[in-house]
Amino acid sequence: MSFIITIKPIQNTEFDIFSNSFSEKRIGDFYCYYNSERAVHETDNFLAFVSGYLCHTGIEKSNTNLQYAKSIDHILEHWPISDDSVSGSFSLAAFNKLNRELIFCTDPIGVYPMFYSSNKNNFFVTSNFMLAAIASKSDLDEVGIVQKAVGKEFLNLGDRTILKEVKRLLPGEYIKLNPQNKTLDKVYDNTLFNITDTRRPKKKDYVNYWKDFKKEVEYALAQFNKNYLALSGGMDSRILLGALPNDLPIKCLTFGHEDNYEVKLAKRLAKLKGYDFESFYDIDLYFPDRTLLKDYVVNSESVNIASWLEILEHIEEDKTASIMLGEPCEILPARNISTLSTRKSRISKFINTIVLNKDFQLQPATDESFESWKKSRLKMYLRRYTKATIDKLDIDMDYDHLIKEVVSDYELIFKRIESHQLPYFELYDELFAWYTHGRFPIGKQTLICNQKFNGINPSLSLNILRKSSAIHPNNRLNYRFMNGLFKHIKELRPLNRVPTSQTPFIPHNAPNILIFLVWGIRSRLDQYFIRRLLKTKNPKGRYRLLKSINWVKAYQHENLEARLDAYFSPGHLGDQYIVQQKKGIIDRRDLKRWPLTNSNILSLSSLNIEIDIIKSLIK
Repeated sequence: MSFIITIKPIQNTEFDIFSNSFSEKRIGDFYCYYNSERAVHETDNFLAFVSGYLCHTGIEKSNTNLQYAKSIDHILEHWPISDDSVSGSFSLAAFNKLNRELIFCTDPIGVYPMFYSSNKNNFFVTSNFMLAAIASKSDLDEVGIVQKAVGKEFLNLGDRTILKEVKRLLPGEYIKLNPQNKTLDKVYDNTLFNITDTRRPKKKDYVNYWKDFKKEVEYALAQFNKNYLALSGGMDSRILLGALPNDLPIKCLTFGHEDNYEVKLAKRLAKLKGYDFESFYDIDLYFPDRTLLKDYVVNSESVNIASWLEILEHIEEDKTASIMLGEPCEILPARNISTLSTRKSRISKFINTIVLNKDFQLQPATDESFESWKKSRLKMYLRRYTKATIDKLDIDMDYDHLIKEVVSDYELIFKRIESHQLPYFELYDELFAWYTHGRFPIGKQTLICNQKFNGINPSLSLNILRKSSAIHPNNRLNYRFMNGLFKHIKELRPLNRVPTSQTPFIPHNAPNILIFLVWGIRSRLDQYFIRRLLKTKNPKGRYRLLKSINWVKAYQHENLEARLDAYFSPGHLGDQYIVQQKKGIIDRRDLKRWPLTNSNILSLSSLNIEIDIIKSLIK
């Protein structure tokens, strides 16, 4: 669902690039346009638009309207949200009728985007980037283009976008404007990682967490007429599966061939809960045609993992239904504490942390360690911004000025991290990953589902984020808290008897040492098959130990080169750079390089299409 609140009207014909029509409302001096009635919430106090969902657990779960009214009333007066009953995963824009102020904000991660104008003579706030382009008619921002073309994970940093006069709210940011569009207040939610308990959890801790998690899920799902669960064979989505209310009919969906091992695991999990299950397979969609790609770029700006198209293009659209996803930020298992969760680290610390179950040695955070961490991260990420690469993009900009702007954008993220006053050095990496990896490429999995349904993730709700991040990292690493849930919570125990794709053939409730051993053997065998395939150059050879998404086969698409040409016709990223990127894809097809996902080319293709649309709007 998309909406925009603007001080200048938009002509109906300008919405023609969208797949849904837009309705209009007037409030004060603002024009409001939206393509989903579900996004609109109005009382005597406010007119508000919400992306994602809000809930108020102090009110009967069937009374959705009152829940939104109470939640938005609270947000208008309090930020960060101080009422534990108010939760959700959301971005919000609301006009306060009583004092004629406009507020817009986003939750602590900010998966649901909120864009706004930095030009006070043409102010607007919107949930959709193409609506921002229509309203602003702004020139392209070369720094933003470079970031999305060559930067790590092809994302914009800080509040930058690829339009000069358009910004995106930072995670947890709240802005209040008076009728003259002058900023009254800018506040941030810094309530994550409120770690006060360092002891090992007891059964009651798992029970209390589970009680809160189940309540969040129940309130989220009660808002929709129909609910789907995007179910994989992994641990994240099976936690959500275990929390689903027994009185709701829910269908489980997954992508991939029915013979894939993970699809078989997902089907087995759904059967344990008694839910209907359906998998979708269409390898042609891994390199979608340009028309389809453009449609998703315009409506969701979220084409990153093509596998989602297998579901979305083969199931009937229903804007009254939700599709739930697991935990894309990977919080509970602390996977983004990079120094302690890598394969190398797990092997080196095997005896102490897995066999003997000892604590990890965490470094206390200090001002000096934070400055050292910032410098090392900048040095690592700036390596991608070489002058030779920038020259291929054919961007007319002073190189030193470009680097200065990129550093400035990184500093915005660093300031958001610093404001949390994290207790441990290792958490810098984790929160940085949530603000970048979790907010953008992983968060896009939720946003792309909004194309046909209402993509929601209760694991990323305000209350669950706070509770999850407050668990001491020693109790999250090595899946300790997650495994504790499966041990102590009766709804999860049956699901723990099912293997995972990472540790196949044995139940996941097997001893840690056995799980680690099977994981290592499977990983070694996968690497062997990869090396053999690259050596033989035989695309029909064995891809992995167990059947999974076969990227080797996906890259054998009969129209691959034609589709690549269409993605970059016309080209806006510099001829040399486009040729280089196309060659990289062809090398993957010919097994000169390992073909692992195609998110890079889809991200670049989406960027090229965005630029093409924006240039036509400016004209």
